[in-house]
Amino acid sequence: MNRRDQLRGIAAGVLCIGVLMGGVGTGIALADFSGFSYRVISVSEEKLKTEIFTYEILPEDEEEIWVNRRLGDQACVIREQEDVPENLVEVKVVYNSELCRPYMQPHKDDEADTHLFLYMDFYESDIERMMKYKDQFLEGLREQEFREFQERYVELVEYRVNPVNRDKVCIN
Repeated sequence: MNRRDQLRGIAAGVLCIGVLMGGVGTGIALADFSGFSYRVISVSEEKLKTEIFTYEILPEDEEEIWVNRRLGDQACVIREQEDVPENLVEVKVVYNSELCRPYMQPHKDDEADTHLFLYMDFYESDIERMMKYKDQFLEGLREQEFREFQERYVELVEYRVNPVNRDKVCIN
C-alpha cells in the first residue's frame, strides 16, 4: 500500500467516526429534550381599559359595513342593542392598557363598502418582551421545562348596532 491509499483510509475512518459521533450526540440531545415538560405562564398585570369608537352610517347610502372577525387572539362579536342610536356603529374594545392601545381606521373600497379596521399599537417590541422574560425562560430550561409566557392584550371586541341597521353590518 502506498502513502496515498493510507491517507484515504485514515480520512475515511475519521469521517465515519465523525458521523457516528454526530449521530450519538443527536440521540443524546433528543433523549434529553424528550424529558422536558411544557408550561404556559400568564404574566400580564391586567390594567384593563375600555375604549369606544363610533362610525356613522349614512342613511342614504346602501353601503355594507365590514368588520374584523378577530383582533389578536380575541374573537369579535356583533350585538344588536336598542340603546345604540340608529345609523351608528359603536365598537367597544376592552384591552390591557399596559401593553397596547387600539385604534380604528375606516376604509372605503371600490364597491362603496366600508371596512372598519381595528389595529393595535404595541408599547414594546418582541426583543424587549424576550429580554424581559429571558431569565425565567432559562431557569425553566435548567429545570427541564419549556415555558411560554402569555400576555393578554385584548379582552373583548364588540360591535354594537341598532337592530334597524343590523343588516348593513357584516363580519369579515
